[in-house]
Amino acid sequence: VVWYQGGPGASSMFGYLVELGPFWLTGESLAQRTADGTPRLIRNNFSWSTVANVLFVDFPAPVGFSQCGSNASCTDLGCCNWANGSHKSSDFTGAEDNYSFLQNFFEEFPEYYDHELFIVGESYAGTYVPLLVEHVLAGNDATGVTINNGNLLFLFYTGYPKSKAISILNPHPQR
Repeated sequence: VVWYQGGPGASSMFGYLVELGPFWLTGESLAQRTADGTPRLIRNNFSWSTVANVLFVDFPAPVGFSQCGSNASCTDLGCCNWANGSHKSSDFTGAEDNYSFLQNFFEEFPEYYDHELFIVGESYAGTYVPLLVEHVLAGNDATGVTINNGNLLFLFYTGYPKSKAISILNPHPQR
């Protein structure tokens, strides 16, 4: 499972520590600190990691633990272009960047390549997950896509063909 938080600009650490990760950071855990003041994490018995390997991706850079390249400038996608109002070009470019990231991930960790691949996101990830899935389906075969509380209207208001957007959301209508 590859998880995208949304936002744009929301770190997937939120999903990891508050929603679906193996531990929760809550008001209760903040109140129950260890002797050195570290918050106690509460085990999430319903974590997605109990049934799958979950990769939490921070996107776009420099959100969370993601980074811009050493030669990055404000014209590069992740280093501020997504926030300046040019969402159309940066979301499409972001899909290419995320696809490149997934290719690099599987090159670095080939033991996961043959696993089923689910690309999942919520909120604004409903904009860039379908665009990423288009790349994945063209070069591979994702097992599933899930978008929670997604922002899908972007696909229709940017001139993106409705029939193509619908086919991305339901890539195998005969199934």
